[in-house]
Formats: sequence, structure tokens, C-alpha cells
Amino acid sequence: MQVEPRDQSTQDLSNPVSEPVIPSERGVFYRYSAEFTGERPLCYLMKCKANKSRPINDAEQNANEIDLTFVFGNGVRVCSPKALLSLQLLDDRVVAGALNQTWISSAGISEQTFQQLRELKDGSALARVARVAISRNDQIVTLTPGTILAVTTESGKYGLFLVKEITESSVKVDACHILL
Repeated sequence: MQVEPRDQSTQDLSNPVSEPVIPSERGVFYRYSAEFTGERPLCYLMKCKANKSRPINDAEQNANEIDLTFVFGNGVRVCSPKALLSLQLLDDRVVAGALNQTWISSAGISEQTFQQLRELKDGSALARVARVAISRNDQIVTLTPGTILAVTTESGKYGLFLVKEITESSVKVDACHILL
């Protein structure tokens, strides 16, 4: 097998994206598990095999794709990319206007209901739960094990996150989302 040399003169190597961004496809239901850490606090609701957690350095080149930010210290919190806490974490890497607006709230459903929605891949039901939940919109939610979050983005994504495990430096979730 022959390997072709890369033309580095056309690549921006000063701040490469850690992994390719593969946007969600409209109408496709995604279910997955993910881990977010202080080193990988950015959440992208993207195509299933794309990496959901990203480092801060990815923010510059993919600001409009950031859907949530996980913040560690004094507990673990999740927030909209446009929330002040997120903007402080992102520092001067992005202009706030380039960020996606996300609404988050407690989903108000049981773990059993979450698991059923996730297993049945019912995107319409997922979107209904998220729409009802965001009427209680919060910019920042403190996470505990068992928390179920509803997420809605201005780009038309609807998601649910079940917090499975939390440490001082990481949070593991089971999740699902759909782009309508």
C-alpha cells in the first residue's frame, strides 16, 4: 500500500481541529454514551460516530456547532454556549454571536421513560419532551447522578442526557438526539 504525501502548505496547522466535524443528518435519531472532562468540555450533537466531546481548542473553528459546555469546579455544571460561565471558559476563542443558542432544563421524566425513548428511537416523542421541558429554561444546570436533561438548540436539535457518573473531573452520560 502506497501512502500519498500530504501537502501541508494548504493546511492550517496552527490550530488544527482534533477530529472532523460530521454534522447530524435531519431526521436521523442518534443514541450514544459520552464522557466530558475538563480537557474535553465542549458538547457537539453531531453524527453518531463523530466525537461528541471536544477540547476547547476546537471552539474557534467550530463555534456554531457547540451545543453545550460542561464546566468543572464547585460541582459539575452544564450550560448553553452563550451563558456567561461558558463564555468565560471559552475565553477569547470565539465571538459570542457565532455560538449556537441552546436551551436546557431538567427533562421532568423518569429514567425508565428516558430509556424507552432512547430504545424506541422515537424522535417526535423526544422533541415533545424537550419542547415541554425548555419552558422551564435554565442557562446553567448543576449535575448530579441520575439527572435527566432536555436540550433544544436554535439549529433544530432536540436531545436528552442521562447523567450516569460524575467525578470531580468527568461526567459520563447516556444520550440521544435528533435534528428536525
